[in-house]
Amino acid sequence: MESLILMRSDFTQLAEITQYTSLTLGRSFWGVGAVSLTLHPKADGADSVQPGALLFLASQPQQVAILEDVTRTREKLTATGVQLKGIARRRIAVPPLNLPTRLWRYAGGQWTEVTDAAVIRQALQNGTVYQGFERPASAAAGSYWLDMKELGAVYDWGSALNTGSVVYDLGTAQLRSKYQNFGWDRFTGSAEDAYLHYAMNNLIAPEDPKRAIPGLTAETSRHRGKELPWQARFDKLTDVFADIGEAKGLGWDIVPDYAAKRWRFVVLEGADRGAYGNTGGNAIALLSEEMGNAETVTRKQRTSACSTTLYIGGSGEDENRMIYSVGNEPEGLERRELWAEAGSVDDVDMLQLFGENKLATVAATDVLDADLMDRHGAVRYGVDYELGDIVGVAGAGAQMNARITEVNQTFEGGKQALKITFGTGALTVGGFLLNWARAATR
Repeated sequence: MESLILMRSDFTQLAEITQYTSLTLGRSFWGVGAVSLTLHPKADGADSVQPGALLFLASQPQQVAILEDVTRTREKLTATGVQLKGIARRRIAVPPLNLPTRLWRYAGGQWTEVTDAAVIRQALQNGTVYQGFERPASAAAGSYWLDMKELGAVYDWGSALNTGSVVYDLGTAQLRSKYQNFGWDRFTGSAEDAYLHYAMNNLIAPEDPKRAIPGLTAETSRHRGKELPWQARFDKLTDVFADIGEAKGLGWDIVPDYAAKRWRFVVLEGADRGAYGNTGGNAIALLSEEMGNAETVTRKQRTSACSTTLYIGGSGEDENRMIYSVGNEPEGLERRELWAEAGSVDDVDMLQLFGENKLATVAATDVLDADLMDRHGAVRYGVDYELGDIVGVAGAGAQMNARITEVNQTFEGGKQALKITFGTGALTVGGFLLNWARAATR
């Protein structure tokens, strides 16, 4: 049975487990995957199975998971968790307080602009902050005024100058959408730079040092992916990462650096090993009956709930509202229209991105399911293709390329089951059944 290593986040090894009932390790290109372990509570190393423990297969030390929930009975111990990068679920995208802002303080009979981030943070959290479009001639000494001419109304405000409180439900707030709105962490750049921007602001070097993940660093950007505007405000950080990845095809992970005893946030770009079209000189990976690594191929085509053209409502009201259209604009019976609300967004690039992501969720699907024998044939997972790669799949009259977005390995009863899920093209290949027998330990 494959040895399982448990260790602490400081790289101190806790135990090596060689006897367990079942183990499932799930990896995701855009998400955070999942891990599930079952063993006898008296098995060697079982005492080290605790929330927060890190684990990995001895043969796969770069694929680290973290345990979160543990249940024990007299005869059974079960533990579940996620990939190590799942620690990003513990953070939301908090906007930096040093974003462009116009906050003024009244003292000595005059208003003075406040630019120090620490002072701004203290004022917004504990001070008396007036909000309005016109600066009053005078106010109580030490009072602050938030200039609503340049800031979106992420604060509750009215027609008269008054005090207010933060509005977290932007759907009910009176919004004035400007690209430099206070209260949003906005970034324009490549997809890779966007990943690293939000990772730095919320995991690695946030303004509040208590939010930083100890020992986490980031790789230098290679500026991969199309340049687009992105924004986040108190969103789940993993949702932000998923949006970036699904929009531009880049993945992300947190991996160990054993030599330095640190963790690295990395951006991943799968290789194009598709059998159809341009492969860019990479090796071709084809899963098919003819290749001897697939059988019982089933094709499912679904168009009943699809849309081809999306109309988006942005900023403004009635006849003055911005309306934007996204889609391939087919005609006649092939055209399927859909409406979506985008709140007060008035940036065309943001509307374009919003529309593309929305259409992707309602696109027509052409799905292939197949049982694969990974230990047979000329093309094998982990050798000829990996998580994030684009591969070719053929069968049931279909030929297409698709990206591997999830991989689940299950070890149970001396056998290994491997399930692979494909993203692009809504292509899913499941039931990766292997006859697998190894020596008892390595």
